[in-house]
Amino acid sequence: MFASILNSSLSPECFKLWRFLIGAGHEVRMAGGAVRDFLAGLKPSDIDFASTATPEETIKVLEEHKVQIINPFGGMRHGTVTARIDYKQKFEITTLRTDTDTDGRRATVEFTKDWKLDAYRRDLTINSMYIDIDGNLYDYFNGQEDLIHKRVQFVGDAGKRIREDYLRILRYFRIYGKVASNPERHDQKTINEIIKNASGLQQISGERIWMEWKKILSGSFGSDLTLKMIECQLGSYIGLPQNPNIKGFRSAWNNTVKDNISTLEHPISLLATLLYSEDDVLHLHSRLKMSRIERDLCLFFTNHISKIDPISLSSIQWLYLSNPMKIKTEQVKSYINAYLSAQGLKDLNDEFDKWKPPTFPINRYDLISAKCPKGQLISIITDKLKVIWRYSNYTMGRKELLNEIPNILDVLPSQSLPRKTKNKKVYCRVGSNVCIFEFG
Repeated sequence: MFASILNSSLSPECFKLWRFLIGAGHEVRMAGGAVRDFLAGLKPSDIDFASTATPEETIKVLEEHKVQIINPFGGMRHGTVTARIDYKQKFEITTLRTDTDTDGRRATVEFTKDWKLDAYRRDLTINSMYIDIDGNLYDYFNGQEDLIHKRVQFVGDAGKRIREDYLRILRYFRIYGKVASNPERHDQKTINEIIKNASGLQQISGERIWMEWKKILSGSFGSDLTLKMIECQLGSYIGLPQNPNIKGFRSAWNNTVKDNISTLEHPISLLATLLYSEDDVLHLHSRLKMSRIERDLCLFFTNHISKIDPISLSSIQWLYLSNPMKIKTEQVKSYINAYLSAQGLKDLNDEFDKWKPPTFPINRYDLISAKCPKGQLISIITDKLKVIWRYSNYTMGRKELLNEIPNILDVLPSQSLPRKTKNKKVYCRVGSNVCIFEFG
């Protein structure tokens, strides 16, 4: 049925593995998402096989043909063996199985020879199809018809499928973004079951949730699907504040689409626009276990760049030079780029990229040589000198800035701010400009 397309689409390594297992007397078919993508005219990113061979039988065949086996015991409990052919392409071979017991996160499995039972335990109809080496399609739940009509439906009872593994809620939205042609053509019964079972996401680890959500944000209808997730009352279970910044999120997404910025360096750049405060960021990080870079990018957005009004080249240049989070300068630049991309400010981003930052002429050793008090005050003095430098339009040199130190020291104690300087404003004239320092 699909033999010619199959032969032109799959690698020699794929067919080699297929023939090894078939030659040993086992029935083997390409399965799941790989079949879905293949039928949709997409090149599958990963090829998974389903087989009547038990894990032990699969390993025996692979060892006979000297095929590399990756972590041979890692997935055997669920019947999965991972192989790499000729040290190139990686494949998963999973024994046909049924789920005999589930707790919403993982399943106890029983191996079977029944292909329909294996298809029935899968999540979506479009993920429950198989193709054999001759190109014959095996479709037990009308998955091909759903794929043709761009429908995303669970196999059998949607509520039951979700309760077997609550992560399927997010997988539904991710696959919807890959398959659907309209962001609003959800089956209402499916949406009702998602709402009814939303609290089950509490059982799912933050890392798994974030892995799925990143793919949703990076795919088609990422904005609409995230808002649909919030509408389905998932927000509190996936780390969002009670009343997320929907307006800011819509605006950022619309601007991004308008300027044809289809792929952002960080999907978190868009997600961050749903947050208002540092507390929101830390709560999201606690739930999703984001990377340090993702967390810091959110903090940079909420605590610093989003507070600039109006945003301009000079304001982001100063944000870069002042480096309020005291992180690596290349990281500051990438965060600014990410924010401007998320806001659709392409021209401003291009200008910022062309700008060559001036070098602040003072370093820590200059301050120590100038007999500045050691400790935390050196950082405070450095920050104040940077403000003076900014007001000079970055023209003041090392000697001129060092001459400003006595003016700053006049209001700074050697160890900590005394009560008389708490909440005190100090004015310093630089040319025709007046700098205002606040303490306390």
